Amino acid sequence: MLQRIQTVYLTLAALACAAMFILDVALVRNATAQQQLIHVRLFNSDAVGNTWQAPSVFLVIPVLVVIIGLLLIYTALKYTNRKQQMMFCKIILLLTLVCLPFIYFLVESAIKAVSPAQQFYLYAAYMPIVILLFTFFALRAIQRDDNLVRSADRLR
Repeated sequence: MLQRIQTVYLTLAALACAAMFILDVALVRNATAQQQLIHVRLFNSDAVGNTWQAPSVFLVIPVLVVIIGLLLIYTALKYTNRKQQMMFCKIILLLTLVCLPFIYFLVESAIKAVSPAQQFYLYAAYMPIVILLFTFFALRAIQRDDNLVRSADRLR
């Protein structure tokens, strides 16, 4: 049923996934001169006073985020099959864990472009952790439902 708590958790994780496209991942600026400024985003990073361009290997991050978001929505709609829901939750957890180091290395590549740099991780850098938490909560809720159904089947 769509009104189960795991659907709420999966929907919140999907919203956090969508927020990663809107929010900045990090802000990198020169420690001595304030004119060099880089807004690190998933798609288009703004560089003021600098010509930093994200390496093409980091195009994996938006692809991973889209896959994670689609899997979250698909998992929420797959409420009739709890085993598949649990399997997809585990896949989402794995993909999100793969996405975390890529985000870190994206910010590190921006730091190398600005020599004495100050970096500030912003909200989108923490969204994979939020996705991990909500997906983990959903997985636990699905397992509780599965245990409840199995115990009810034993009573019959």
